[in-house]
Amino acid sequence: MKLLAHSIACCFFACVSFFKGSKKYPTPLAYSSALDALGAEYNAWTDKEFTEYYVKVAADQFSAALEILSDAFTAPLFLEAELEREKG
Repeated sequence: MKLLAHSIACCFFACVSFFKGSKKYPTPLAYSSALDALGAEYNAWTDKEFTEYYVKVAADQFSAALEILSDAFTAPLFLEAELEREKG
């Protein structure tokens, strides 16, 4: 059970870390502002067996939303200050 709890904690940490900055959106505010400008609903969560990320936008905003979400995974910054803040 301890291993499962540790795995979930690690997955959660990774989950939130992707939204802390990327090459094109270097701060959490830049990232959320870009999605907000599209009128997006977005969130992420971690369960026992998966982590889910979602962005819901109008069909005509799909390409822009995909570009923003993709940047979080292809060019994350993992800034030390943001990671420390998540560790608590």
